[in-house]
Amino acid sequence: MGTSTRWLVLSITGGLILLGIALFRPDFLFYQDTPASGKSTARANAKQVTRDIHLFTVEHEANHGGKEVEVYRFDPGFITVVKGEKIRLHIHGFHGKKHHFSIPSFQVNSEVAKGEVTTVEFIPDKVGTFEIICHDHLSPQHEGPMIGYITVVPS
Repeated sequence: MGTSTRWLVLSITGGLILLGIALFRPDFLFYQDTPASGKSTARANAKQVTRDIHLFTVEHEANHGGKEVEVYRFDPGFITVVKGEKIRLHIHGFHGKKHHFSIPSFQVNSEVAKGEVTTVEFIPDKVGTFEIICHDHLSPQHEGPMIGYITVVPS
């Protein structure tokens, strides 16, 4: 058998195997967020994967107009998630004694202390860009504003 014939036989065999998998186990080849009917089921929800994201409370020092200043930030300051995706957000307290934070658009309210990790879970149900706000550092007089952003894109 020539090289061309071998490649043809291998290609056809591989195609038939993939076709068989697609017919009998479509979830193996294709990601399915919801069933074809578009309705959520307990089985579909049970398969939902939780995405872990880590944010850090960070202090930046700078000289501003001849004056030493400290500013707190979330790092990274911007994260992107998918609408309907289950999010497990881990906030690591690196700097500052304590940070009371909220994500008002997703009814998240909590706090993180220095040396600790606080974990919150939510499912973003709307598309747009939303704030993660530290209520201890809202203005320049309080080493802020300490605000991060979550951009939710369509699924």
